[in-house]
Amino acid sequence: MKKIFHFAFLAMVVVAGFTSCTDDYSYDPAVKDATSNQAFLNTADGESSYTYLPDMEQKLTIKVGRPDSTQAATITLSCDNSKFKVPSTVSFAAGEGTKTVDMTFDMEIGTSQDVCIVLAPENAYQYGVDSLRISILRDYTWVKFKDKALFTNSYFGPENAPIVIAQAKEKPGLYKLYSPFHSVVAENNLDEAGENDYEILVDPSLKKGGAFATAYSGYVDKKYGKTYHYCKSISQEDNVITMKGYLCIIEDGQLTPGWYDDWTITLPDE
Repeated sequence: MKKIFHFAFLAMVVVAGFTSCTDDYSYDPAVKDATSNQAFLNTADGESSYTYLPDMEQKLTIKVGRPDSTQAATITLSCDNSKFKVPSTVSFAAGEGTKTVDMTFDMEIGTSQDVCIVLAPENAYQYGVDSLRISILRDYTWVKFKDKALFTNSYFGPENAPIVIAQAKEKPGLYKLYSPFHSVVAENNLDEAGENDYEILVDPSLKKGGAFATAYSGYVDKKYGKTYHYCKSISQEDNVITMKGYLCIIEDGQLTPGWYDDWTITLPDE
């Protein structure tokens, strides 16, 4: 199980589009005609990344199609993650070209999982998709504060820039910052080529950030490109959250600490 919130804060990245379970493809130029027991896969909407809120049913619909539907056939499916339940076989009557299959799963709130759904080799249509790699996030319900928080960054400044912040309904004390550097960039006339639509999670209960996976800071430097924040420690006193860390760059393929970079977040009133 992948705990997406076991770090102090984490930039959320949404990836759209189809992803196969393998990057290896082979094509035989002398392909025989499709048969009724060959099939291909897709999700109902063609996406490969999904977010489920706590009140949503844990179910995803998969499409199984056949290029030749003249005869009845049974197609075999499998998946590589025990938290996901997929029918092992899908039966087609003669004349049926497409069937929908419900994949159910059982995930804790605040976790993410990847699953690969695969056709049996004898059922894979050579010119179709024979496997699907799908990413699922079971997210919290995020409740935005009515007022904005105040964000101070020791490297860029300014002090007390207003930012949008939310708290997890199912886990009070877990916070989400919405594009906190957008205010910083505007106040300091910095290069606005950076991403203005990103999220960072903050969990003061973790106290230390020694095993922290570095998060994209939201700022792109003209010389070094994207910058990242490494958190050494995190603490909270009353409504003030303090994070000690470094602003890092990628140099020769390695993450390199560049400057001290401490954050202070003053939470708004409830």
